[in-house]
Amino acid sequence: MPAYVVGRRLDLLGSNRLARAALFTDFDALPAQRRNVAWLHFLDQGVRGLYPDAEAWAETARDAVAALRVDLGPHLCDDRLCDLLGELSVRSADFRQGSQSRAARASPAGAAAPQRSGVGNATGLRRPERPTARTPKKTLSLESARV
Repeated sequence: MPAYVVGRRLDLLGSNRLARAALFTDFDALPAQRRNVAWLHFLDQGVRGLYPDAEAWAETARDAVAALRVDLGPHLCDDRLCDLLGELSVRSADFRQGSQSRAARASPAGAAAPQRSGVGNATGLRRPERPTARTPKKTLSLESARV
């Protein structure tokens, strides 16, 4: 049975031989920073062809975005997660479209709500400053996240 283990940020942590042969790609042949389900799903063109139809791909895309949203909440200061979200936002129109449509549906004002461009990385998120003895701890609202 093909099997793989996914950690935070949807990073691929391990897989068996059948998973490497039958699913996505040979994970071990990828550079470490590309061993990520979301990255493969949105940025590897070969992965899209593995799905039987566009709706199956879109459903998995929605699941990937949802998993990244869940991971973002408790890990706002995670530079690797913010970098991944930034790369996906910049390089994948599908990632941007899925994220914006979900944000519009969740907003009380709906699609008429203005999109925040934010200051910081390509996700529109401002990374919180790391607290020091002089710097008060800052937090972000998930409502401002566009992922």
